[in-house]
Amino acid sequence: MPKTNDVLSNPAIQAAVTQAAYQTLISLYPAQKVLFDKAQSGFLNTLRKDLLAQLATIRGTAVGYLVASTILSNRSLDHSQDKITYTPI
Repeated sequence: MPKTNDVLSNPAIQAAVTQAAYQTLISLYPAQKVLFDKAQSGFLNTLRKDLLAQLATIRGTAVGYLVASTILSNRSLDHSQDKITYTPI
């Protein structure tokens, strides 16, 4: 079983996942945006080691944004935020 530090890193994938999580979290928990901003920025900075990694991070961030936007858009139609009065049977 390989250790996680033995696996090759892919900045584009890591940036995509980070961006999707960030977009989702700030949408669901806007009061904690400052905390999420700091965590996202700090992590993305660790990915930008050279020019190729910077370009991969930019591409990954764009993909993550699109994924999160699509999921959140679909979720807005699921009525999960509807206020419903509970009526015991």
